[in-house]
Amino acid sequence: MGMSRRRVFWLVFLSSLIVFVAGPILVMMSCTGWNAGSMAVQSCTPDFAFMRALADGFYGFMLVASFALGLPILIYLFLIWLFSFIAALLIAWACGMPPRKPKA
Repeated sequence: MGMSRRRVFWLVFLSSLIVFVAGPILVMMSCTGWNAGSMAVQSCTPDFAFMRALADGFYGFMLVASFALGLPILIYLFLIWLFSFIAALLIAWACGMPPRKPKA
């Protein structure tokens, strides 16, 4: 029978929100020894150069956001919400879900 189109929308929307919010947090939690002067971490649990570069970027973003009253974090969360909503609409539309009709 399959999933309803509304469930597809919410599944895509919520899963993309979780990935884009929990992903940076998990990367930052697995790396240790970040130095604000050198803007680099010492090591990560799975020690890959790509993972260290991601952690450096996320920690640098958090450092800049701390001096900008957290506005970059709010902008990031809004962009995540917007991307997730548009992606969910496109995937639900590809599955055949009709667009919502405005209430009169």
